[in-house]
Amino acid sequence: MKFNIEVDFPLEPFNTYVRQGTIGEKIGEVLGAIKPEVIYFTDSGVGRGVMMIVDLDSAAQAPHVTEPLMLLRRVGALPGRDVAGGTPVRWPGQVRHGLTGATARRDR
Repeated sequence: MKFNIEVDFPLEPFNTYVRQGTIGEKIGEVLGAIKPEVIYFTDSGVGRGVMMIVDLDSAAQAPHVTEPLMLLRRVGALPGRDVAGGTPVRWPGQVRHGLTGATARRDR
């Protein structure tokens, strides 16, 4: 199951890490642990942000994604607010399949 994970990075200390030249290493460490399928860096509305799509077998695997972000943040290596988990995302074919199954159950 694919999950959308969004993380906000406040401008400070993120900008300081950019000026120090250390942000690439910090983000690379996290992405290496999470291994997202897709990642987009964006403006989150409160600063810089990132949106990742990760593939998990179940929601129980969410700590695999969130813990690297939270652990690095706690030791000051990565700015941002805590990440609680992700939102499941589906491809159009998955939605169609799910709706077909729901309709079949309703018609019984």
